[in-house]
Amino acid sequence: MLQSTASGRIAPSSDIVRYLTSTVLRIGLFALLYAFSALVIDPRQTGSWHLLPAPVVDDRTPKTQLFKRFANMGPVGGLVLGSSRTLMISPRLLGELTGLRYFNFAASGASVSDISSIYEGVLRDGFHPQHLVVGIDINALMGRTKVEERQRAIAEGSMVARVAQLLADIRSIYNSDFCYDMLRSLAFTAGLLKPKALNVFDVDGTRLSRGDTLRSESEYRRDVSTCAATMHAQFARYDLVSNLRFADWERFVSRASADGAKVDIFVTPFNPIAEHELTEGTLYKSLRRDAMIRLARELGPFHFALHDFGDAASFQPEVAGWADCVHYDERNADRIVRRMFPSGRH
Repeated sequence: MLQSTASGRIAPSSDIVRYLTSTVLRIGLFALLYAFSALVIDPRQTGSWHLLPAPVVDDRTPKTQLFKRFANMGPVGGLVLGSSRTLMISPRLLGELTGLRYFNFAASGASVSDISSIYEGVLRDGFHPQHLVVGIDINALMGRTKVEERQRAIAEGSMVARVAQLLADIRSIYNSDFCYDMLRSLAFTAGLLKPKALNVFDVDGTRLSRGDTLRSESEYRRDVSTCAATMHAQFARYDLVSNLRFADWERFVSRASADGAKVDIFVTPFNPIAEHELTEGTLYKSLRRDAMIRLARELGPFHFALHDFGDAASFQPEVAGWADCVHYDERNADRIVRRMFPSGRH
C-alpha cells in the first residue's frame, strides 16, 4: 500500500513503519542512556552508586565534621536534632539554662528516619549525650495512603508493588529539575562550578546568618506567601497519620531510652500569618490532632517531655521573628528554648 508524502510523492507504507520504528528505538535508547546516567551521577545522592560528588553540600556533611571537632574539645552533654526548622535552636542558651554542653545536629530536610540515623551515628562514634532536644515537624508523621500501602506490600514481598515503586522512581528522574541537577553535578566535577553549601554553621552547629539585608513588609509577606504555597502543595497530599513514620519514631525514642538519655520533644511552629494559607482545603488540622494524640500516647511509657508549639497564635507574626512561613529566626528560637526550660533545669 502506498501513502502520499508532503512533497506529493508516494511512499510505501513499509517506509513509514521503518521510520516510526527507528524513531521509537532512538527515543527508547536515549531514555535508557539518560536513566543510566541518572543512576551513575545520582545528583541527589539517594542511591548506592552516586559516583560523582553532589553540587549542593547537604547539612549532614559539614555538621559531621564540626561535631567531631566539637566533641574533641569537651564532653557532649546534649544534642539538638530535627530538620531545618530546628537549625536556629541555640546550644549556648541551652547550656546556660541546663549547665550541659550542646551541639545542634539538626539538618535541612531531615525526616524522622534521618534524625534516628544521625543519632545512631553519634552513638556508634562512642558519644552518649545525656539530654536530647528534638524538634519534630508534625507533618513529618503524616503520609499518603497509596504510598503507605505500596511500602507495606514491598515489605511483604509483593512483586507488583516493587514494579510500581520502580516505575515511580523512574518517572521521578524525567523532569527538568533532575536534569538540571545532573548538569550541575557534571559541571562541579569538571571544575566549572564550586560546591554550594545550603547553610553555614557555627562551631556548635548553629546556623549562622548570611548577613541578609532587612526586608520590607511587602518583601516579607511575599517570602511567606511563596513558602506557604510550596508547603500547602505538600500538605494537600497527606491523607493519613503514617504508621511507617511512627515506626521510625518509635525506634528512635526506644534507642534514646535504652541509652538512658532524657528527651525533650517540641513541635515546631508555623508563622501565624501563614497558617490559614498553609492548611486551607487540606486534612492537615484533623491529621495534626490525630498525630498529636498518638505521639503523646506513644511517648507515655518513656516519660519524655512533649512541648507543643504548633499553635501559631502563641507566636507573633512580626518580620523580625520569621524567615518565611515555617522557619523562625533566633528570637523565636530562644523563646522556644526558654519556654521549654523556664526554671533552667531539664
